[in-house]
Amino acid sequence: MSSLDQKSSYYTPEAFSKIEAQNTSSGVAGLGLEIAKSESGAVKITYVIEDGPADRAGIRPGDYLTRFDGQEVSGESLDQIVELLQGAPNSKVSITIRHADSTKAQVYSLVRQTLQPSKLAYAAKGDIGYIHIRSFTQDAGAQLRTAVTSLKKADPNIKGFILDLRDCPGGLLDTAIEIADDFLNSGTIASLHGRNTGDIQTYTARPGDIIGGAPLAVLINENSAAGSEIVAGALQDNHRATIVGQRSFGNGFIQTIIPLQNGTEGALRLTTSEWLLPSGRPIDGNGVQPDIQIPTSLSNTDIALKAALAKLNEK
Repeated sequence: MSSLDQKSSYYTPEAFSKIEAQNTSSGVAGLGLEIAKSESGAVKITYVIEDGPADRAGIRPGDYLTRFDGQEVSGESLDQIVELLQGAPNSKVSITIRHADSTKAQVYSLVRQTLQPSKLAYAAKGDIGYIHIRSFTQDAGAQLRTAVTSLKKADPNIKGFILDLRDCPGGLLDTAIEIADDFLNSGTIASLHGRNTGDIQTYTARPGDIIGGAPLAVLINENSAAGSEIVAGALQDNHRATIVGQRSFGNGFIQTIIPLQNGTEGALRLTTSEWLLPSGRPIDGNGVQPDIQIPTSLSNTDIALKAALAKLNEK
């Protein structure tokens, strides 16, 4: 499977059963982090759940996972590493982390716990509404609309909004389409291209902009992936928002899980389609380039937020 592409893989029956259990569970016993794998094999942490084991230990997005229980992980597939990280609640594991700002590695002993996805957060920044989406969960669209309503009620003269998608690894793609649609009255959101020529599914915005055409800025960084890139790219290509930050991760392929003998023989995780932005740009390997570039060295400061506020206050 790995000879097809880096993201196609095989699940053993045990691994497939674990995935099915996770899909029907409200939480996952893990360390509270999400990962992605680069072309070089490096395993990068893209998201850390607030107040989870990894967060409390001081592990942050942008750090690198190098070992699990003393064994190198660079040779393992992404699915195999995820399987290692998850397990029984209260079980102990040892992981080795190289922090983004250091060449030295540090060993952490952590206890897995059942975690709930982080919720959306919002606040007023003067007369600008600020909304941070940490993951595209099933109810993230409804939470977004509630946040906008609350911010407008608190300040009827609010003049713009910032959508913060930094360190957001994506989530449900239907939610990403829904959220992009919330800020558009018309136009293409994205298109999904299958393996066969002509196998294309195009997603188009419906009338109804939840902020009524108010100026909008979107914050992204190198850990914004998948659904985050669909939203940012759709709003950029439709000239609806100013994108601020660093180039996004570049994850635009879709994998389909195909059970073998109803799962008794495991399952295949096969790359079956690819997302393209409205302009025809592929996301995978390219990411979304911001309109206002913030140096990566400043990604952990409020420079990007200040730049977005300044841009909106010009309008």
